[in-house]
Amino acid sequence: FGDSPDEVTAAHNCTMKCVALCGAYPAYQLKTADLTVGALSELTVYNMRRLFAVQGSEFMDYSKEHHSDGGKNKKRLRLGLL
Repeated sequence: FGDSPDEVTAAHNCTMKCVALCGAYPAYQLKTADLTVGALSELTVYNMRRLFAVQGSEFMDYSKEHHSDGGKNKKRLRLGLL
């Protein structure tokens, strides 16, 4: 999340997605952001899912992961995030 063109650029330089919040800068100066909203109340789950849709259908799905803890194999659920 950011509210300036420099923050949008910094996020993209780190290969991150950026949601820009209009405020100090108008929307046309934040056009390079992946998503621009006027207020956080405009941000919906649908918009966030669409933002990461290029990650594939398995993004944000629960998946099982096996870990070895002291010789014991345990199954854990993991949420695939950034």
